[in-house]
Amino acid sequence: MNKDMNQSVDTKRREFMRDSISASVSVAVVAAVPGSAAAMEEETPVIKKQQGYHLSNHILDYYKSAAS
Repeated sequence: MNKDMNQSVDTKRREFMRDSISASVSVAVVAAVPGSAAAMEEETPVIKKQQGYHLSNHILDYYKSAAS
């Protein structure tokens, strides 16, 4: 009976399990590497919004065009 069961095993299921395990391992490795997280933080600067009225380049361009 064991011999019959081994022949009827779906190979796609085995491939799926193997691929999902390797994906899990690679995610765990990326999460464990401290340099990759620090590099991600450096690439995205935090933009602080000013409250109230402030002069931006867009507003200064408008003032220049309105004055002429």
